[in-house]
Amino acid sequence: MGFAFLSYCFAGPYLKNYDSLVNGVKQQILTMMGQQDSMSLMRNNYNFTIIWTMVFIVFFAYFFITASIVGLEDGFDETVKEKGYPMDF
Repeated sequence: MGFAFLSYCFAGPYLKNYDSLVNGVKQQILTMMGQQDSMSLMRNNYNFTIIWTMVFIVFFAYFFITASIVGLEDGFDETVKEKGYPMDF
């Protein structure tokens, strides 16, 4: 929602795709699917587009990496509880 609100604030007055918060959320979903129209955003506000896109990508990369690490760690903990800790003797 934060990214949608920022895109609505910075691009909303200039672009029809971001003229409401609902449309901003729709554009965020399209961005997550890799179908963002970056050129129209860049024509509107170049610096905002670069910073916004990089922060968005880093944030979601961090989120997915953290989620996968948590999943692996949880699976390892369950295995240790069920079968015991592996020993190297």
